[in-house]
Amino acid sequence: MLIDQLAATVESKWQTNHLLSSFRQAGKSVFTVCLLFSVALLSSSCSDKANAVDVIAIAPTAETLPVADGDDAADDAVILAAALPAMPLIIGTNKRRGLVAYTLDGDKLTQVDRGRLNNVDATKGDTPYQFRLAASNRTYNTIDIFNADLVAQTLTFDREISLTLAEPYGLCVASDAIYVGDKDGRVEAWSWDGELIASWQFASQTEGCVVDSKTRSLYVGEEAQGIWRVDLASDQRTLVAATDNRWLTADVEGLDIYDDGDNRYLLASSQGDSTYVAYSIKGDSVSAPRLKFRITDDPSQGLDGTADTDGIAIFAGALPGFPTGLLVVQDGFNQGVNGEPQNQNFKLVDWQSIESAMNNAVTKPSS
Repeated sequence: MLIDQLAATVESKWQTNHLLSSFRQAGKSVFTVCLLFSVALLSSSCSDKANAVDVIAIAPTAETLPVADGDDAADDAVILAAALPAMPLIIGTNKRRGLVAYTLDGDKLTQVDRGRLNNVDATKGDTPYQFRLAASNRTYNTIDIFNADLVAQTLTFDREISLTLAEPYGLCVASDAIYVGDKDGRVEAWSWDGELIASWQFASQTEGCVVDSKTRSLYVGEEAQGIWRVDLASDQRTLVAATDNRWLTADVEGLDIYDDGDNRYLLASSQGDSTYVAYSIKGDSVSAPRLKFRITDDPSQGLDGTADTDGIAIFAGALPGFPTGLLVVQDGFNQGVNGEPQNQNFKLVDWQSIESAMNNAVTKPSS
């Protein structure tokens, strides 16, 4: 009997110790898993912070009156300027009816109703005070040509160029050609006389574009993919900035170039996160992003910021109230001084603010 009791006691202690050992091992495993999970979270957090992009806040200087129509009406703009006695104009599109001309104070000067004009751009005309404009017309499936006179302060329709595109959308111009694209990724080059010069096919929808006349390059924004550079001499295409959800977030919308003779920047509307990205242009190449900024409210002036921007326009040079240049951007969610929704409009940004932000920004690698 005593021997049996001793045997039972020993077996019980062995089972208890074995159970405790198992608990200890399980505890160590749980601790190890928790530790590894915590390290992973910390590593991910550190990685996110290391890869984060600083977004600089810049306030607008002025704004235009809202467009006459609601429901996503404003889209693109171009800035026209020449020496005195010419007075600068901002020409914006109202996608419900045509073109609208504004002063630098944002007041409406005149409008020309021609249908659903999406994008607009301009080049110099016959005299220093005159400009030729082209706009993509989705109502008539045409490129519409206009004339502007900065001394007479007039904007008039001239003629149209018929297209066979599915629907004309993005547009930009040079002195010798008009570039227009549709929602199917096709981009065409037309002479100002109405002859088809060239065409390119992209994998998906494009819109924003800008011509770099110095390098004979065409920059095209493929909304979901990024920004392409097309060498107009060789036809070679290079993706110079891909959408990465850090610097550039789809859709890629408006594009324009700032060139003051010393500095050259390609600016893009990163519509997916309502920001703008500036890239340095060196020769025929685009370098890593120089600046990412957001246009924010300025309650002291009663101005709201911008969101969901489509088109942008840049003028590099002195204008009244803008010593080094002007940026004009479409505001997809315009608000009044009390935060009430208003029809879309265009915001004006002093280029000095952007220049200052670039000089002060610490640029991180775009890996």
